[in-house]
Amino acid sequence: MDIIGERTIIDLLHEKCRLHGDKPFLVFEDNNKKTTMYTYQTFLQKVNKFSRVLLDLGIQKGDRVTLHLPNGSDFIVCWFSLAKVGAVMVPTNILSTANEMEYTIAHSESVLLITEEGYLEKFQSIQSKLPNLKKNIVKPLQK
Repeated sequence: MDIIGERTIIDLLHEKCRLHGDKPFLVFEDNNKKTTMYTYQTFLQKVNKFSRVLLDLGIQKGDRVTLHLPNGSDFIVCWFSLAKVGAVMVPTNILSTANEMEYTIAHSESVLLITEEGYLEKFQSIQSKLPNLKKNIVKPLQK
């Protein structure tokens, strides 16, 4: 039984939003015990908003985008937003070294890096070695 068929993850999100829009979709508690909760509807709104940011930056279907964020709600919103515009997410481990990140970004041919301010120092020494990387987004999502 193929329950997904030809639908994408975004198609499924839209369907679930129609069916359960006001119900919790994502509940995340960070290391400081701060809880973030999105209903299906609020999550879809976040995804739509960040998708527009990506499109405004010129991100297109098939573009590779490196996501260097800790586990959390921002990571999930970015993942779905990239899927919505048809970009390819290149997830990375926040513990990766600059050399490891250089290899990953160069070989994936990423055109965009999404990260947080606390990780920028890692990328300063390798930025000049990454000609495909056109832009960095820092603190991608405003609460």
